[in-house]
Amino acid sequence: YDVVQGTVTIVQDLEGDFQREYVYVWDEETGEIGDWISSRKISKTGVIEVKIELLQGWNLISITGDREFLISDIKAANPNLISFWEFNNGGYKQTDRIVPGKGYWIYARVDTEWSFTVESLPDFNYSLLKGWNLVGGASETIPFSDVQGMDSISSPAWEWDARLGAYIAGQQIEPNKGYWLYSNQDRQLQHIVRVQAAFLQSAMTDIPAEWIHLADFDGTTIPGEVYELDGAM
Repeated sequence: YDVVQGTVTIVQDLEGDFQREYVYVWDEETGEIGDWISSRKISKTGVIEVKIELLQGWNLISITGDREFLISDIKAANPNLISFWEFNNGGYKQTDRIVPGKGYWIYARVDTEWSFTVESLPDFNYSLLKGWNLVGGASETIPFSDVQGMDSISSPAWEWDARLGAYIAGQQIEPNKGYWLYSNQDRQLQHIVRVQAAFLQSAMTDIPAEWIHLADFDGTTIPGEVYELDGAM
């Protein structure tokens, strides 16, 4: 756990090449775990390959992962991707970078596959503003009904079908897509993935009592302690 930040981080092994990292509020005085803060999937190999298929013409996309890309770098690697636009302050503007969590319009001269690598896949967590928002997709396909905060949305979740050249109403949020959402208030959208109760109980009860307060050789409290035990940290 991290005393300074007031958080506890737990890492659980999943099937295949992934782990899931959970971050919760930590109450040092009571030794209890509080509210969920964030979660993400992590590759055990350190690399996750992401592929985005873009059709000739306009595509409404987002990026899945934990890194951002300069448009100059994208164009150098993918010369058939020629125009990049974002929605900002109520209007479109050309952008010089693509960041996770936002939707972007990209124009492709021909059908193109854009591939890149990331180290982790954060779970869906997006801050909506009142009005129209162009948001990015999640790290995995989930129904909109499973996203907390959707009660503030007063429109369908509109996605762009590049084959039809038209908007369609989406029923689920998918990786690497962009979605138009109209919110009637500022609101946080979250897909909260909580650690399984049995695993959490096992992880916390296995922490030796003497680990609760670590100090270095001169008695100064270490600001952030990290514990490793049976797949949890």
